[in-house]
Amino acid sequence: MKYYKFGSTKNPTVFLIHGTGSHWQLSFGNVIKELTDEYHIICVAMDGHDESDPTEMISISDETHKLEGYIQKEYNGKIYGIYGSSIGGSIVGKLLERENICIDYAITGSTDFDQMAKFPAMIFCKLIIPMAYKFAKTGKISKPFAPFVKFKKIDRYLNELHDKIYNKITYETLYTEFYTDLITPIALDIIPRKTQIYCIYGTEENERKLVKRYQQHFPNSQIIGIVGLNHEELLFKEPTEWAHMIKTLLKHEDYEYYGGTKKIQKS
Repeated sequence: MKYYKFGSTKNPTVFLIHGTGSHWQLSFGNVIKELTDEYHIICVAMDGHDESDPTEMISISDETHKLEGYIQKEYNGKIYGIYGSSIGGSIVGKLLERENICIDYAITGSTDFDQMAKFPAMIFCKLIIPMAYKFAKTGKISKPFAPFVKFKKIDRYLNELHDKIYNKITYETLYTEFYTDLITPIALDIIPRKTQIYCIYGTEENERKLVKRYQQHFPNSQIIGIVGLNHEELLFKEPTEWAHMIKTLLKHEDYEYYGGTKKIQKS
């Protein structure tokens, strides 16, 4: 795991964790400048997701422990904010569950918190990862999924999504990332004493499932749906607006997306 730092250390520290099969620069390269006027930004590069680090990922739990240890050592166990994109939000969730560090503001972006037993998770990954790996390497969709991407909106979204995928990722790391995320449980009713939690999603995702999960795991969180957008689409399609959202939430202020927002308070 590597850490890339930007901005003045005199500003509040905010960590950014990239998503599944992505890369810190592909995920956050367009928003760093927007944030460093107010925050000290640290982009986390997970194992197996950085060309300067040949380490393969061991597990999502291992990534969580490494990040937790780093924050304890370098920041005395206390940071102002953290954002986890997609699977990065799983790490945020585990940090909140463990409560070994203090976080003022924690934000997850389109994290699904899916969980499976080991055997069905293995079967699922054996089926899905070859297709996901092909998409990461070539941007092409395997035949079983082809009928679902004939709609222009979905096709365009996938093309934009592929631009954020780290195409040097190995099959082993991609498999490990998916599999260990699925089999790593996260507790229900996580209510850290001093953390404001925001769960962000796009209303074009499986909205009903996501909202239910967020309410189960983080009953005191504020859940914000970005109307008309898909999985992390605000981040990679509208980086300036995404940065505005993050700044607004980190000030504990109300965020309104120009296309509409759906806000769900405490469950």
